[in-house]
Amino acid sequence: MTLFNTTSDEIKWYPLRIRGRFERRFAEKLAEKGIEYYLPLMHERHRWSDRWKTVEKIVFPGYIFVRIPKNRKFHLLEIQWAQGFVEFRGEMASIPDRQIESIRILLDKPLSVRIQDKEKLMGKTVRIIKGPLAGLCGKVKKMANNTLVCVEVDHMDRMLSVEIDENDLQASDVQ
Repeated sequence: MTLFNTTSDEIKWYPLRIRGRFERRFAEKLAEKGIEYYLPLMHERHRWSDRWKTVEKIVFPGYIFVRIPKNRKFHLLEIQWAQGFVEFRGEMASIPDRQIESIRILLDKPLSVRIQDKEKLMGKTVRIIKGPLAGLCGKVKKMANNTLVCVEVDHMDRMLSVEIDENDLQASDVQ
């Protein structure tokens, strides 16, 4: 159940700036209000002097993605720690559903493998066709010893990347 009563084609993902280090608490407030959100988290292993520990790290510090109709943005700005929506050319920047899904897939199953042929996919948009990341779309950004597939997040100046075998990629017409 969501707070807003509209059709799904009006609802989009929007990046919302949050006061630093309050992302998790803000997410709790959204959950209490029944607002759909996504706070991308990843796990990293850190070594202390006497042990290793896996910690949860926020992928986009200071941001949370909310899925709302554009005309309901003011309800969110009233919540404590909200600082404003990301804007592009004076308009609220929206993030396509496929990018949010790509981030979810990438963070859920990170992996790294080697490439064989270096030149044929450089700079092209590709879709992963095999393995645990099947369905993910991104651009090939770097090819040295490995193919680095990047998922760019529109209007956020952020990018997530994964190394993947060229044989698991297929050219895609998705832009």
